Amino acid sequence: NQARIVAKVNAPAGADIAQIVRKTCGGLRRVYTEIEKLKMTAE
Repeated sequence: NQARIVAKVNAPAGADIAQIVRKTCGGLRRVYTEIEKLKMTAE
């Protein structure tokens, strides 16, 4: 649940939060890393 909240707050608009959480197995550090990757590809 905490990973979902972190992803929801920090992910770029239109990101699939559930997919991020599943991909990272709920690890907060991994969630943050995936969000950073998404931000880099969005730019």
